[in-house]
Amino acid sequence: VHDYLSGMLSLRNDGATVAEITGKYLGNGMKQVMRIFSVILLVMVGVVFMVGSAGILASLTGTSNTLWIIIVLVYFFCATLLPIDQLIGKFYPIFGICLIVMAVGVAGGTIINAIKDPINHPMVELTFQNLRDDGLPMWPFMFVTVACGAISGFHATQSPLVARCVTSE
Repeated sequence: VHDYLSGMLSLRNDGATVAEITGKYLGNGMKQVMRIFSVILLVMVGVVFMVGSAGILASLTGTSNTLWIIIVLVYFFCATLLPIDQLIGKFYPIFGICLIVMAVGVAGGTIINAIKDPINHPMVELTFQNLRDDGLPMWPFMFVTVACGAISGFHATQSPLVARCVTSE
């Protein structure tokens, strides 16, 4: 919802950023606050993605975490400076294939384990019942997840790029 609304606001305001839209309705001071806020959040999101990705790659390859941080940082700079079709566009089909293979693997493994040993590996049942052993509700996790996307800043700053590519609402 946040991404969609950010995109629609930008689209209806000629591709303006969230900071520019804020300035339009709340004044120049709030526009500057929003710019600073967006930059801080983008840096924080970038650091989390960089360190998280580097940690996963280091654990998978047995190499240094610092090495992977440098590699990911170089990739970030290249992805920022080069046009999308020159760098990211070439990797995305590979990522898409990996996601399909992982989804088929998880589904296949779940089905095979359920057939082999239905007592210890039952098929996951989709239900709206609370299945937590301790009886605590699931709602707090949903709000953390939604809040994470809503305040990340990344999506709100990328919406103008999409809005500038769309010719008609």
